Amino acid sequence: MQQLGLMKTRDERWTNRRPERAEILERRLGDAIYEAELRLQQTAEKALQRLDHTRERVRKKLQNLEKHAVRASAPVALRIEQRVAELRTDFAEREKTLEAVFEIKKQGPRPSPRH
Repeated sequence: MQQLGLMKTRDERWTNRRPERAEILERRLGDAIYEAELRLQQTAEKALQRLDHTRERVRKKLQNLEKHAVRASAPVALRIEQRVAELRTDFAEREKTLEAVFEIKKQGPRPSPRH
């Protein structure tokens, strides 16, 4: 089908367009990565807001339990205080774990295992 050598074969056209196609695909991939990072950032911000709200609710509930312990009889007050202490310890451990997770998040993504 080549007339006087002016028409390129399909393979030649494909070979010549590879760099262009690679650039287009690279741009699309970059855009997709950027959009995914934005969505992840928004999700992280919402999670932090929910976490702050939950922390405040837990603190208020613990304060209410402590107020009840003051008004309760000695054995009941002791049980309430013990339970509040357990909850505070558990809460502190969970916060420490979450802080570690957010610290890892701040460090950025890990490199791909393929590289």
